[in-house]
Amino acid sequence: MARLAGLPQEILCRAREILQRLEKREFQTFKPLARQLDLFFQGDPILVELAKIDIENLSPQKALKKLRELKEMLKND
Repeated sequence: MARLAGLPQEILCRAREILQRLEKREFQTFKPLARQLDLFFQGDPILVELAKIDIENLSPQKALKKLRELKEMLKND
């Protein structure tokens, strides 16, 4: 049915993989490829921080500092 609807092959393959795991009852060890967003998701905090940066008025030293902060946010995520 999904193939007839024109869904991309990548999605069809992933759906088949998930279905096979569920049928084998391996869903306890199944890990999603992406984290699920909650109902009140306001956007990725790292992307929000990136959007705030005024690159035209950022010194190289402040750019390095901001890059370190963003990298630390990624580690803690």
